Amino acid sequence: MNRKPNTEGHSFRFRTGTGRWLTDKIASIEALATERLRAGVSYHSVQTGALLLLKVALNHVSGELVESSGNPKRIQACTPVSKRSR
Repeated sequence: MNRKPNTEGHSFRFRTGTGRWLTDKIASIEALATERLRAGVSYHSVQTGALLLLKVALNHVSGELVESSGNPKRIQACTPVSKRSR
């Protein structure tokens, strides 16, 4: 008899190259941007800086399958396209 693996406790999360969860990194960028806005920095400057920080955070992002036990298992987020020689 074939049984399906119990995947109910699984979830997918992105992790940055520095090891932080991407959602946590985004929240810290948003908090910093809000702090800068409240300090009187122009919206354009804050937005530009926040977008740059987000682009940096996206470098080397990997996907992870997280089990309810809390032990993440790294899985590849995407398959890079191989470069063809001309």
